[in-house]
Amino acid sequence: MLPADLATPFGLVFHELATNAAKQGSLSNQTGRVAVTWTVSRGDKGRLIRVEWQETGGPPAQKPADGGFGTTLIESAIPGAAVKREFRAGGLVCTIELELPEAAGNGTAAGKS
Repeated sequence: MLPADLATPFGLVFHELATNAAKQGSLSNQTGRVAVTWTVSRGDKGRLIRVEWQETGGPPAQKPADGGFGTTLIESAIPGAAVKREFRAGGLVCTIELELPEAAGNGTAAGKS
């Protein structure tokens, strides 16, 4: 489970990625696809989540000429996350890695109720 202070920014980032895919990425044509995968493992300080957004079947991904609002949102909206975007010929790949707070028994972040 993601705590609310992480779930909301993740939602905003996914919305921006989907909007970009629909406008100029893999979802801008009939053959394009998006695959979203994630893993949760043990990191140095707790649980580490790694989320990968991978576009295929669309036009080649191109890095935006300017660092506009969408770029800033994707790269810095999730507190403490490391975000890597790769603009490949086969489509955009965006990887997000983040240490997660340890969960209490009721599914909330430790120390929060």
